[in-house]
Amino acid sequence: MPAVLSPSKSRTHRSQITVKPHKESRLLLLPAELLSDILKFLSWRDVMRVRLTCTHLRKLSKTAWRSIACRESRHTWWLEQPVDAHSEDELEFLYLRRQSAEIGYTMMANGAAPRQRTGFIPNLSNCFRLLPGGRWLLTATDTGSVLYFDLDIPEVIAKVLIAGKSSRCATFITLDLDTTSPTLMFNLALSKQNAYTTMPQEPLEVWQVNIVTEKTGRGINLQAVCLKSFFVEPPGWVHSLSLLGGSLAYSHAGSDQLVTAVVSWTSIEAPNYSKRIFFPAHAECTHLLPGDLLLSLCEDGACVLPLSSLPEVKAIHSFDDIERIVAAPIAAFGYPMHHAVSNSTFHEGSARLVMYSDEALRGLVVEYNNPESKPNPGIQVVKLADVSEDFDSQISVSEDFILAWDENGGLVLRHVAWSDNQIVRIASVCLDQSVPFCSLAEYACVLDMTSGRIVVQQLAGKFTVLDFAFLELQKVS
Repeated sequence: MPAVLSPSKSRTHRSQITVKPHKESRLLLLPAELLSDILKFLSWRDVMRVRLTCTHLRKLSKTAWRSIACRESRHTWWLEQPVDAHSEDELEFLYLRRQSAEIGYTMMANGAAPRQRTGFIPNLSNCFRLLPGGRWLLTATDTGSVLYFDLDIPEVIAKVLIAGKSSRCATFITLDLDTTSPTLMFNLALSKQNAYTTMPQEPLEVWQVNIVTEKTGRGINLQAVCLKSFFVEPPGWVHSLSLLGGSLAYSHAGSDQLVTAVVSWTSIEAPNYSKRIFFPAHAECTHLLPGDLLLSLCEDGACVLPLSSLPEVKAIHSFDDIERIVAAPIAAFGYPMHHAVSNSTFHEGSARLVMYSDEALRGLVVEYNNPESKPNPGIQVVKLADVSEDFDSQISVSEDFILAWDENGGLVLRHVAWSDNQIVRIASVCLDQSVPFCSLAEYACVLDMTSGRIVVQQLAGKFTVLDFAFLELQKVS
């Protein structure tokens, strides 16, 4: 049994203990130039951790962001300008916003409410697109026009990107961002169909959209130039669009038949242009994927087909002449035509999507950069969850997060662990209930992870912008 010191001896013993002064870390003895070079080799998450250690390293971390931004994929940040056009403070802000957005989403579980702003669309719309990076919101209206909003400024004001007509139209848009351009640039496919005719004859259009910069180089507006205009052949109602590189896919109905056509839009010069046909097809599921792949729904479930496997035709005189493709499903469903597919998100040579219905959520991971998977792509079906909620609405996917309306008319954010086939419900998004929201399938909710921003459509042409970045600063203040 150890000896117990008496109070007097204990005090004497403590008085003999010498407290050594705190020694500065040897790392801080290195020259600032050498420390800056070391920080440039770290990942952005590691630099974020280093910033928390001391004031000296936090100041030095500013010098690392430019090297990190040059090294990382464009998909990570979606910079609107070349890296060298940004100051160190601007790059630091983007990284801090990304980190704080992830924290902000997790704070929802503890009841944190995001900042909210309301915008107004002059004409009704059911087509929302939030560009990666979270700054630009695009919407197509029922007059055939395309509007855009700059969400990085306090006042949310609509500006015209593509002018429409006065007649009422059913309008669809789809986007394809140019990841090779040093500045923000993307192509936009536009379908306008007169709502008062039985067989619409409005052409499909492809526009190129660029960012307009001021003298300092900062982007202030968007501008669009029409690259191609052509008619759907044979005439019919367009139900969905997908644009990727030089390919444009559209599902349309003509003569009571539904068909998906894939065209090389850059080379169309005559009415009877060459097209690859998939039949039978699904009205709301047309997705072009990298690697010349097409994702659609077939009779037994979801299928992914190489474009080269589809028959090529020019003029279509009868749908009976189109070869029916019997595609092997990659994921079988009891009622495949009752399922829908989210937007695509790309990650390290694979496309990630979510299929959903009132029965379950299923993730699809399609590899397109794996040489061993050719000629057939490597496909992983991730059974994310069997759920009792009714997903009769749009779902937005951004990296590892899924946003959707729930059956009670509220918004629910979920985190997806793709490698572990798991999905975790984080919390319901806190919304200002003073303005009614929509929970119908035709209304949109869109999510961008890098900015921590969600846009939710409301009634009467209104929408709400929810900002989750820097919520921890708001809570402290």
